[in-house]
Amino acid sequence: MITSDDSFSTLESASNQPQQILGNGVNTKYAQYNNTNQQMTNKPANHLQKQDKDEDTEHENVVQQPGLEQELDYEPTSQDSDEDLQEINDLHEVHLDDGEKITIAELKDAYWRRQDYLSKQQDIVEQKNYVQKQAKILAHSADSLAQLINHHMPADPHPSLAQTDPSAYQNIINLRQQALNIINHFVEEGRYPDKIAKELDTEHVEIKLKNENEKLENIFPQTKDPAQRESFFQNIFKIGKKIGFQEEEMKNIIDHRLLVLAHYAQLGLQSQKISEDVYRKIRHKPSVSSVPNRKKSSNHHRITSQQRAIQKLQKSGSFYDALDIDFV
Repeated sequence: MITSDDSFSTLESASNQPQQILGNGVNTKYAQYNNTNQQMTNKPANHLQKQDKDEDTEHENVVQQPGLEQELDYEPTSQDSDEDLQEINDLHEVHLDDGEKITIAELKDAYWRRQDYLSKQQDIVEQKNYVQKQAKILAHSADSLAQLINHHMPADPHPSLAQTDPSAYQNIINLRQQALNIINHFVEEGRYPDKIAKELDTEHVEIKLKNENEKLENIFPQTKDPAQRESFFQNIFKIGKKIGFQEEEMKNIIDHRLLVLAHYAQLGLQSQKISEDVYRKIRHKPSVSSVPNRKKSSNHHRITSQQRAIQKLQKSGSFYDALDIDFV
């Protein structure tokens, strides 16, 4: 293996015989090279080591820094491609019935906002139901306490006690008044929760009536018109009374399905009545025997005419005689 010292010694020996190695015409260039070589030979060894370290450091920096080849070798992952595809799909536009254009992202946002709204509405309904139950419990408890105190409240003292023992009479009057005050307090306190419960009941009934009315209008669009709606419910009340419902019971019906059943029950009864009337008319209608006999004689005449035409065709073989035959 040739070391750096050997290479420098070889170059130095060659510098003494320039014409033997390079020939004529290159002395000037070689002299410059020789001077440079001598300067390199005279440099200390630590300078060479420093140069080697700088070259190694530069090589490491080149390796560490991403080059063009590393950028070209980059391949997108499946996650990146899925995200890009999702962004493209979100930007896709959808045409609504009214001609408006909205993106998939806007549809998603509207869907989630509606879901959040429905969830919050459900929470509100549950909270109202809970408050309603608690209000009823409080009202019932207040009423029970008032009845309990009333049961243990002393009765009115006899008027004669005021003459015989005025102090005892006054004590009984005071105790009774205190008990009445407590009862009135519980009665007043029980009215507020009961009022809240009734208000929530009314609100719940109104919401249910609105929903049931919308369902009824979807099934019977004619009920949207006030005149037809009034006629519809008049018929419903009539059929309800005929079936056995009381008028108050019909007024308290909220479920639209019962109204639908009553409507079709009315149509069924009307159809049954029409069928019975038609059957009664047909049953009592006198029979006519002349029509079948006439039809029978007509068919017999037609068969006889056909037989004659066929016999005539067999004898003549004429085209015009063949046209007289009815092949139907």
